[in-house]
Amino acid sequence: MTIQTLNAIKQAALDYGFEYRVLVELAHILGWRKSELLGLYVVNVQLADNCIRLEESKNKEKREVPMSQSLRTLLEPMVLGRKPEEKLFSFVTIQKAWEKITANAGCPDVLFHDLRRTAARSKRQAGVDTSVIMKMQGWKPDSMFRRYGIVAADDKADAMAKQEAYEKQLQLDAAALAEKQQRAQVADPLQLRYSGKEN
Repeated sequence: MTIQTLNAIKQAALDYGFEYRVLVELAHILGWRKSELLGLYVVNVQLADNCIRLEESKNKEKREVPMSQSLRTLLEPMVLGRKPEEKLFSFVTIQKAWEKITANAGCPDVLFHDLRRTAARSKRQAGVDTSVIMKMQGWKPDSMFRRYGIVAADDKADAMAKQEAYEKQLQLDAAALAEKQQRAQVADPLQLRYSGKEN
């Protein structure tokens, strides 16, 4: 998934509803499964400890990941003033909503699970160690990675920081390219006029 497609999905999700924007961000940053995200409770978002805790996962392992500042900013309105036992999201399925979000974003073929793949790919391209990615996103490590199975909280925080820095640079590169293309479009008619070739 390109950064442009991701941005379009984030905007379409926000237009559809703030909760959906938060869900997309969690899926993209954490790379967790849809069922894991929709199963979160308010208590799983630990603002005091600045982390998100997953008590139940597909592979039966608990998971804990620190929150980046951007993620915390989105999650605070979702938990402040609410009871710990409340579900974080008010919906239990997103199939119809996702169809509308991706259609509005101009990418109807994108699957929600693609956010999980994009999260892993983005972390890897940002230089995050494979074992850290597998631990964060809940993939069971094979024998090659078992010896590196213990991942400190600092490693996870570093992984998120690297992913954010990498994607921020992609955003800057995309903006610079768009500006360059816009300048070229403006310059072409001027060049034609001064060369005497404009009709």
